[in-house]
Amino acid sequence: MTASIIELNDQEVRLARDNEIVVRSPGAAIVTNSGVEVGPTASQQIHLNPRESYQNFWYQLNQAALRSPSKSARHHADLAYLHLLQVLTEGGKPEKVVLAIPGGFRKEQLGLLLGIIHACGVEVIAMVDAAVAEAASCAGSGEYCHVEMQQYRTVITHLTVDEQVVRHRLDVLDDIGTQKISRLLVEFIADQFLVQSRFDPLHQANTEQILFNEIPNWIDLLRKRKETDVHIEFRQRRFDARLKRSAVVELLDPVYDEIRK
Repeated sequence: MTASIIELNDQEVRLARDNEIVVRSPGAAIVTNSGVEVGPTASQQIHLNPRESYQNFWYQLNQAALRSPSKSARHHADLAYLHLLQVLTEGGKPEKVVLAIPGGFRKEQLGLLLGIIHACGVEVIAMVDAAVAEAASCAGSGEYCHVEMQQYRTVITHLTVDEQVVRHRLDVLDDIGTQKISRLLVEFIADQFLVQSRFDPLHQANTEQILFNEIPNWIDLLRKRKETDVHIEFRQRRFDARLKRSAVVELLDPVYDEIRK
């Protein structure tokens, strides 16, 4: 039986089999008295339920108590277990997996992760550094920096590729991640709606959630064109704004400049 591969990133956990990604699940959870929602369902509600939401349980993989524990989840490790169990279930409950782990995890977190996998009833046959694995699959001989952006940090792995891939220094840049970029984009786009349509999407939780949900699609459009029109519908009205690629690049360049430095 071919082993499945789990690529762990606190932004999105992926399960692959036979060179194909079969499950993609964002690192998000909603904890209420009635139960726990994890993955895509939770991700669509994060800003509707801010007090019950968690997105840092992979980043802070530990057994410290949640701020609002429930019968189903007492700490971050419980949320990680429920999330991983859902990913494995959606992926057909593989018996054996290879774990691709990004740099930045501490030894005690890796030990806790192995315990969580064991509790899911899955055998781990190998654990590999995600940067090393990716370089081995595509990079020719030479010196490389592998950059992986997570929700709350960016990990830069220095590699030498020859007959083998050797990992050297690891630079972990805390507080530079997709959460920071998302917040910058949300505030910028909200300002565009306010200036162009006199509408503040951050004033209501449901329109704030729409904004966060749509940003990946809008940014993808800006990858293909210099500017694009976007809109939000609220209370039977439509509010429009025009976004320019150059303005977004200027907004985010200081973040990427920190990574380059």
